[in-house]
Amino acid sequence: GGYRFDLMGLLDNQTMIEILNKQKVNFEQVDLAYIKDLKSFINFNNRKLIVPDYFIYNNEGHLINQGLNKDECGSLIRTLDEHLFKIDKNETFESFLENVDFVEKNQEFKNQDFIVFITWASFADKNSNKESFSNYSYIKKNYGDNVKVFLLNLDINESWNLTKEQKEILKL
Repeated sequence: GGYRFDLMGLLDNQTMIEILNKQKVNFEQVDLAYIKDLKSFINFNNRKLIVPDYFIYNNEGHLINQGLNKDECGSLIRTLDEHLFKIDKNETFESFLENVDFVEKNQEFKNQDFIVFITWASFADKNSNKESFSNYSYIKKNYGDNVKVFLLNLDINESWNLTKEQKEILKL
């Protein structure tokens, strides 16, 4: 029982890409994001590291799916129906960006109606990841350039350069 932290290896960008290829995800490298550092990981962990989880921002930079349940999020992601929006003006895209990094550094966030981050992780249940990947594909296929979608990896990342002590705490 219980949640086993030690399922989580250290991922680097290469491993991330290999895992996605193995799962036959049809992705673009420019869409890959990950948690930026240990501090950000702890911020995310406080909200629970959930797969699939969605962070959907409108073009004013506000989170629009705050507090929606899983089914509502699922509908929202496939319809982007304004009736489903629960806009949280305190949760800004700008502050979210402080916690994430991208495999390809030069990201453009202009002229998008929505920006969507969908979580996945090597430690997540296969079906949960499948749901994430399928929603990612759906958005890519159906919304074109108006909606930018990222796959946000929740694993501990090699680039954090953890100290020996931090690794021990995380049981790595």
